[in-house]
Amino acid sequence: MFMDVMMSLLKLVRPKKPKVAPPPPPPSRPPLPGKLFAELVGLDAMRTRRIDDRRRRPRIDRNGTVKIVAMMGPGTRTIKAEVRDLSAEGISLDSPELLPIGTNFQTTLPRVTGGSVVLTYAVRRSEPQPAGNRYLVGAELLNYIVDAPSEN
Repeated sequence: MFMDVMMSLLKLVRPKKPKVAPPPPPPSRPPLPGKLFAELVGLDAMRTRRIDDRRRRPRIDRNGTVKIVAMMGPGTRTIKAEVRDLSAEGISLDSPELLPIGTNFQTTLPRVTGGSVVLTYAVRRSEPQPAGNRYLVGAELLNYIVDAPSEN
């Protein structure tokens, strides 16, 4: 009983620590604007997107080879990869080389209206494929820079 009384007195005398608010969440990266995304994939591709896709941003099947410049180690490495699909927030690639999770890379995609867009991504998934010597890479868009349309 004596201890209970002492603990009660200590609670009265000892100031309570103020509750610290949790830090705010990191700012979300803006996706590519719809018009710019349409210029990268083409309007027809946007009309024929996957019906059963329930993601925040629809993925558009887009086949083709892209050159990516990966920031690996002390320098950069240029790799030719196959695009599987593309969304306003990310890209899926079939790569001949393993890209570790967290690796940043850049690629440049042409716009239908002329010019191009430099896209910077961060690898979020990198899995070996059953066929061997290939890796499925999923990456999140970090930033983009729009080049001026080319003058014809």
